[in-house]
Amino acid sequence: MKYVKTDLFKSAILKSPSNLYFIFMEDPFERRYFAKKVAKALNLTFELSSEEELIDLLESPSLFGEKKALICDEIQTKSLETCLENVVIITGKKPPAIYKSLEKSSITLDLTGEKVWDRKDRHKKWLISHAKHSNKILADDSAAYLTSGPETEFSLLFQELEKAFVYAGDEAHITLEMVKAICHLHHAESGWQISESAVWGGSVLTTDLDLYALMGQLRYQLQLGLQIATGKEAPKGPVKKLERIRKMNLPCSYYRRASRAFQPRDEDALRRRSTSATI
Repeated sequence: MKYVKTDLFKSAILKSPSNLYFIFMEDPFERRYFAKKVAKALNLTFELSSEEELIDLLESPSLFGEKKALICDEIQTKSLETCLENVVIITGKKPPAIYKSLEKSSITLDLTGEKVWDRKDRHKKWLISHAKHSNKILADDSAAYLTSGPETEFSLLFQELEKAFVYAGDEAHITLEMVKAICHLHHAESGWQISESAVWGGSVLTTDLDLYALMGQLRYQLQLGLQIATGKEAPKGPVKKLERIRKMNLPCSYYRRASRAFQPRDEDALRRRSTSATI
């Protein structure tokens, strides 16, 4: 059975446990994180295995060892024999070659087509759940603030929440004020938003910025635009953004003239001015 929502998937594995699970997600950190949550939901210890180790464990299972969840990422083998002694959780960016032959005998979570807003909502729930299991209470507005940035990786959100735990000390509640005081994800993201708006137009919300970092971000946007304008192959990036740049059809001269303002010597001068101002 295949599911495209984590809640439905978790409900299914508790009602009708299987010996084989597939989890398909874009981000490797999220795949590993959720696979561990599945193992815990099944009351099993887990073991992260390479493909070779997994095959060896399945072919020669221990008769006296405890039953555990064997987690293997991005498997390449074309055949796999499961066993009753252990539970196998196979994760990956997309279905492996063996998936078709094992699909009917497994339970699958497929988030390869997940929408951005669904991902943000899932991240929010995961952060609240992680706080609960860490004997903390993450306020709903705190979780919303952490996940409000554009396309933030869950590993970074997880790291920022851990920082908030330390900052809170013995306090059980992680408030919005605590999160704003210790978490700095949005400052870095604002620089990228402002650099995009400065080059291609758009609204800008002013905030505290690292001006030196912003210079590099602006230069990156201009170099990206110049690559597209000259017909060179652009680096990988959001498809909608690249299409937007192509449709604007700005001339090469626009990017070249603007780039002159962000040469390394100007950045060095900015750094010196910033340092002297700090002193």
